[in-house]
Amino acid sequence: MINGLNYKTSEKRSLYSGYLLFAFGLSIFDVFLGYKSNWVSFVGEGVTIPDKFEGLMVTGFFLIAWLLYGTATGYLKKKGFIQFLSFFWGIGGGISLIAALMTPIGKFVLLAIPVEMLILVPNYGLKSYLVFSSVKNTNDLLFIFVSVLFAWLIGVVGYLLGFQLKNFLTHSKKNKNI
Repeated sequence: MINGLNYKTSEKRSLYSGYLLFAFGLSIFDVFLGYKSNWVSFVGEGVTIPDKFEGLMVTGFFLIAWLLYGTATGYLKKKGFIQFLSFFWGIGGGISLIAALMTPIGKFVLLAIPVEMLILVPNYGLKSYLVFSSVKNTNDLLFIFVSVLFAWLIGVVGYLLGFQLKNFLTHSKKNKNI
């Protein structure tokens, strides 16, 4: 106990704030990086073939960054990363799904726009390649679901990859010393 606070609680809070800083920083950077392709497509302006490819490249950068960050946290065996990913993508995806379902009402827009900018715009390069149905609203709902699931899965795979890499290297060193 330090100054009346449990040390593990303050350490966990610090760890989650680092994860959150990475998530928001990466999303904001990716929104600016892909402004021409992802953001312009997101607001509904015309999309040309080079914009689709550029959007896919920006989305690829975003997902690779999550994979590498997950690998680094897994390698360092930091706790709570998968739990953070579940909360971050679950809450963001949930807000985005609710906003998409409440589009006719429009009252949810003040919260939905910033959340969708951070959650969906960096993944928007995938939307041109993921056409599920001819019904627009169905495509939007499925895009939100697939986008959130895919980003969460990339982070989890990265974490598990880093965790296994650390275990492999540790056992490899032990076997060399024998």
